[in-house]
Amino acid sequence: MREHEVAPSGPPFLRFYEVDHAGEPLDVEVGVPVEEAPEGDARVRADALPAGGYLTYLHVGPYQSDSAPDLADAREQIRAWAADNGVEYSQASDHGQTFPCAFEQYRIGPVDDPDFTRWETEFAYLVLSV
Repeated sequence: MREHEVAPSGPPFLRFYEVDHAGEPLDVEVGVPVEEAPEGDARVRADALPAGGYLTYLHVGPYQSDSAPDLADAREQIRAWAADNGVEYSQASDHGQTFPCAFEQYRIGPVDDPDFTRWETEFAYLVLSV
């Protein structure tokens, strides 16, 4: 972003296109919100998240922990809630699951606050059907 002289307009995020059966990413990209699309190159491109209804969840706490709820626990809570409420946000693939749009935005993290109990990660999944 420095090379392209573009300032972020929000916190970074990871967008997941496909995960394996264990939930590990197979196809993922890094994103950063910007006010205006930058000039692209082989590694940088402008894109937009698709419009629509999203299933969202805010996790407050560590990314990974053996003693406190972490991102894996948050993903499982989302999956269970969606299943219990008939909300579909992914499709089965040969390798696991694909998503029309699934992202995790790191609203507050280790760069912002060293206290992991205050880290905030927002999950958002484009809803396919209810």
